[in-house]
Amino acid sequence: MKSHKKYNFVGFQFCGPFFWLRLARVGGIYFHKTFGGVIDRLAWRSMHFIARRQEKRIRPYFSEELNGLPADPALLFPAPLPPALAGIKTTRWEKRGARWQRDLSFPSAWPSSHFENNTAYVRAFAGAPEARRPAIIMLHGLMNVTLAAYRPFIKAVMENGAAAYALEMPYHHRRTPLGSISGDLFHTANLEMTFHAVQQAVSDVRRLLQILRQDGAPRVGILGFSLGAWIGGLLACCEPELDCAFLGMPPHDLNHLVWHSGLGAQLRRCFAAQGWNENFTAAFYDKLDPLSYRPLLLPEHLQLYAAAFDSLIPLERVQALRRAWSSPPLRIYPHGHLTIMISRQMHRDFREDLRNQLARRKMSFCNKGS
Repeated sequence: MKSHKKYNFVGFQFCGPFFWLRLARVGGIYFHKTFGGVIDRLAWRSMHFIARRQEKRIRPYFSEELNGLPADPALLFPAPLPPALAGIKTTRWEKRGARWQRDLSFPSAWPSSHFENNTAYVRAFAGAPEARRPAIIMLHGLMNVTLAAYRPFIKAVMENGAAAYALEMPYHHRRTPLGSISGDLFHTANLEMTFHAVQQAVSDVRRLLQILRQDGAPRVGILGFSLGAWIGGLLACCEPELDCAFLGMPPHDLNHLVWHSGLGAQLRRCFAAQGWNENFTAAFYDKLDPLSYRPLLLPEHLQLYAAAFDSLIPLERVQALRRAWSSPPLRIYPHGHLTIMISRQMHRDFREDLRNQLARRKMSFCNKGS
């Protein structure tokens, strides 16, 4: 009788509710890993298919001038001149459901050879039509075509009393040249064109920050994912007026990413056809690598997010960036590079992180003035 009770006790331990909760958790992680991997692979294949359309138009190119680029983000991405007021065009705030929104445009701080790409477009979202509130500049990923995945983050910004400003990156959305697809000209085998696209992106963000400051925004932060986190990371290393940064899946060690990731397969083939190898391109990509610099922000004003099953930017790479940047906080989620965007836990964490950042900045201003 006692042995029977002992057997039931053991059965409860291994087949009771705690066992099934743990099994469900392990099963959920396996599902996210598998599902995230499938979605990532489909995305890389789609991007490669799109990139092939440009191969006849965009040839591999590397000029000797690129070898002489300064290893200083302040010189690589200089602060742009404030735009003339006549060049800034805004629409009136319009109420759309529970939020207000308006459009903003201004001339790009670093014009390219493509006319359509030389105007920067921004869509602003706020809980009330008032400019004098904290602002969060949002930067999307590569080849993005819609803001649908960013709605939970926009909502979180508004719930914290701030306004979200979604900047359309060079060669994306309304900046896409005729005959192209959103984003397919941003990072190509023409390394000179890639360098200027990155310069243009950083300069456009800095110009938007100037405009927001002029409009009375007391604090300006940045929220970037993937490509947006790359640009946001560079911005954090050269823009002293930035108050905080939230970077999701930040790319770095860019040369390794091109030569050893699924996303870089197309570029590797183009580079190999030119006789270029990993050592040849390293000096160029190192100049555009956030890992090569140190942020001007204190670690407590930086927040990193990573996907545990990311096939493009592995977790250990984000952890390496974190160590190089004096260990800002890092949150990790059981997702792939793309599926992390639908993580409800990440949405909740960002809402909390933003609230803490805004409170911390208010507190620092009060202490400074006391």
